[in-house]
Amino acid sequence: MIGNADAAARQRAPLWHALALDEARGVPVVAVVGGGGKTSLVYALAREVAALGGRAIVTGTARFTPAPHGWSMPPLIEAPPGEAASMVAQASGGPGVLVVVGVEPQPAGRLAPLAPEEIEALAGIE
Repeated sequence: MIGNADAAARQRAPLWHALALDEARGVPVVAVVGGGGKTSLVYALAREVAALGGRAIVTGTARFTPAPHGWSMPPLIEAPPGEAASMVAQASGGPGVLVVVGVEPQPAGRLAPLAPEEIEALAGIE
């Protein structure tokens, strides 16, 4: 858990602190809904977690898009049903961002979602 709320951390991670995620108990799971800006927000928040020395997992329960144009795409894990948590646990446990997706074919430029149970299992990884 990232709980560093000093001034330097607030400058490196303004979204993390504005959402009070540094005060959350356990592993925060952030859900984003709306008509625009979801992708940029999720990837920006994940980058902040990595800048604070944590590990972030970007995924979705509906198909979603890769990192915004001009941003580097984090490492991608394509997980068959029921295997997302074990595949992430086997991946490097160091700080950084992972994008975890399903394997079902999607329209061009879209990433496959995971089932809600998979998201719950991912939240249990320390």
